[in-house]
Amino acid sequence: MSIAFQSPQELFDECVGHVLKQGRAAVVESFDDSGAVVTSSCVYLSPDGLSCAMGGPIVKRGLYEPWMEMKTIEHEALSKVRWALGITDGTMLALARKLQSAHDEAQSEGERFGCNFLDSFRVKAENVAARFGLSAAILSETEGEKV
Repeated sequence: MSIAFQSPQELFDECVGHVLKQGRAAVVESFDDSGAVVTSSCVYLSPDGLSCAMGGPIVKRGLYEPWMEMKTIEHEALSKVRWALGITDGTMLALARKLQSAHDEAQSEGERFGCNFLDSFRVKAENVAARFGLSAAILSETEGEKV
């Protein structure tokens, strides 16, 4: 496996396929004194081993470090990680950020409105594919798949 993505399609397919196979968002929750969830935030790697759209490729390639949390893929501190992943131009960076946002927004919508995470993520991923002129075939290839 090459560390760097060779094309936007390869980045899209790996990130989307990862989230769909995983079946759930990667989040960390904060609790109040009564044990009720106060907030939940998307993370690259959750305590239960789940990873977000960009976290999947980062963890898989051994590039993950805890200090990355709470920083988007476009954050300056992650420039070496982006370089290693082949996210070296504006198109690849915009795509990576949209994939990260698709995961985070699908999780947020599920929490706020009771939407199904995977259904919401699929719609967002399809929109990302259309925006970047990519094939969305991975969405049907992983229909109903979970790890």
